[in-house]
Amino acid sequence: MGLAVSKRLVELMGGSLGLESTLGHGTRFYFNLPLPPAAGAVKPEHEQDWHRVVRLAPGQRVRALVADDVEANRAILAQLLEAIGVEVRVAVNGREAVQVARQERPDIVFMDIRMPELDGMQAMQQLAEDPGTNVIKVAAVSASTLEHERHHYLQAGFADFIGKPVRVEEIYRCMARLLGTEYEFAEGATPAAPARTPLDLSRISLPEPLLVRLKDTAAVSNVTELSKAVAELRDLGAEGAQLADALSAHLESFDLEAVLAVLGEISPH
Repeated sequence: MGLAVSKRLVELMGGSLGLESTLGHGTRFYFNLPLPPAAGAVKPEHEQDWHRVVRLAPGQRVRALVADDVEANRAILAQLLEAIGVEVRVAVNGREAVQVARQERPDIVFMDIRMPELDGMQAMQQLAEDPGTNVIKVAAVSASTLEHERHHYLQAGFADFIGKPVRVEEIYRCMARLLGTEYEFAEGATPAAPARTPLDLSRISLPEPLLVRLKDTAAVSNVTELSKAVAELRDLGAEGAQLADALSAHLESFDLEAVLAVLGEISPH
């Protein structure tokens, strides 16, 4: 199923997906895309420092609504916002998002596209048609990140588009652009990395099915299923709980490369 979808996506962009396979050795999948050179100018360094945001600047107040039917997605985005001082409300579907927005009048709504009751598009349109909420900025959040879909959502009325898995830098940039939000930045800092676990990872082993599931879900950025698999580690004793804490720290910042690096040091049993 995943390969069929990947093949179709690559073909939609004018490319091709192929494979090389040797019996007993393994298979390598690859794709080619005819991409033109970048047309835009390189952004100045000071415009690329969103990873150095520490908190909202003094005097700044931002009220945000996070609407997503997947609990893990809601929790992670809400935690990222609250960590810098944003006041956050959450909604579990489009209908609740409209109700909360009408009651609370947030400054910005991060609206997942695929939700029950009302989907993100319908919820955004209801807010836009209501004189009491039509000034609220609504950013679409979707795993569908093809350029033509991005344009579709923007033309439909969303103020911005954010692809999944959500990158915290995109959230900060979005609020700055839509709300004029100002931040305090770490001086001369590099992107903060979650603390390394003190465990000797090379001595840890996990049941092979669980380890494979952890690696596979991290590799395809399936944060929901990855969070479920990480939670199962806590049933494996003290070391499992410590490993879960280490992976959760990376997961909260969407550093899936770091998750894969940790998992690569662990043996199956």
